[in-house]
Amino acid sequence: MIEIVFPFAPVAKGRPRMGKGRVYTPEKTRRFEQDVKLWASKQWRAKPLTGPVKVKVWFYLPKPKKPKCAHPISRPDLDNYLKALLDALNGVLWADDSQCDDIHAIKCYDDSEANAGLIELFCEEL
Repeated sequence: MIEIVFPFAPVAKGRPRMGKGRVYTPEKTRRFEQDVKLWASKQWRAKPLTGPVKVKVWFYLPKPKKPKCAHPISRPDLDNYLKALLDALNGVLWADDSQCDDIHAIKCYDDSEANAGLIELFCEEL
């Protein structure tokens, strides 16, 4: 079982943008993916996994100031957080995120400063 805790806030995958006749990834997404890749490569020094993988991810976020229910529904969407993280780990933890056959992801909201703004990932080859 591989466990990596990323000590920074999750960023949702930004939609590709068009500018000056070309398509580009938004700067915030690009920086996040670079940070994830760098942090993960320091934690996982082995070759990328090549078989199917099972992934569990907890995205810890600050609780909204005025939630309308006990479990807040807020943007960005969970799948956009997951897409940015999985894409960033290509070539580091696994060869390609298409290997992720079993994925469990949760957005967790926390009042404490200690947990708000981090990502916890567990991964194992199936």
